[in-house]
Amino acid sequence: METGLPGKCVKKARGVIAFEEEAPLVYPLNHFPDAAVNRTSQTMVNAHRTKWPTEKMLSQHHVVRMIPITEVHYLWKNKQSSYFVYGSDHLVYAPRYPQRCCWTCSIL
Repeated sequence: METGLPGKCVKKARGVIAFEEEAPLVYPLNHFPDAAVNRTSQTMVNAHRTKWPTEKMLSQHHVVRMIPITEVHYLWKNKQSSYFVYGSDHLVYAPRYPQRCCWTCSIL
């Protein structure tokens, strides 16, 4: 599922490992409950296999992390906006947060 949250944020976020495999050769997922995860797994595993055709593959590591992402919509001074709370450590991404100096802010 696509969100307005930048990929760099998701890459740094903590989550729960839903699947992990390490082997000389891993296979794409085909049994994960979310079809998008299966498709992405297929794409990534195939891309990795073909990226270095003349090199010997020693090991592959395949991990699926479940990272919670919540988009919060709010109305402040008659302006609607949103921000994201993501990861198991509840990081916040709020590029359009209305005030930068808010000493009583509980989300930043």
